[in-house]
Amino acid sequence: MKKIFIFFLSIFLISNSFGIEKKMKETSDIRVEIKSQIKVLKEKRNELIKKLSKASPKERKEIKNMIRKIDEKIRRLRNLIKKYNSFSGFTG
Repeated sequence: MKKIFIFFLSIFLISNSFGIEKKMKETSDIRVEIKSQIKVLKEKRNELIKKLSKASPKERKEIKNMIRKIDEKIRRLRNLIKKYNSFSGFTG
């Protein structure tokens, strides 16, 4: 009886570990995608900062608002990464 119980317990643990690995892989893929989006947004932000010095005062105001919006998106994406880190047991 004890051997049967251990056998079923080991099958359950093995099958459960595959599910955990799959979930961690999906979470990792999502984190990589978010990081790539942050990278693209940073590049756009840097381009806008370069344009800022050549812009007229009216254009500067628009560019600053665009930069502010990009910063907000980056902040939200970083918070999303933190959420996935805490969800999946990763740190940092």
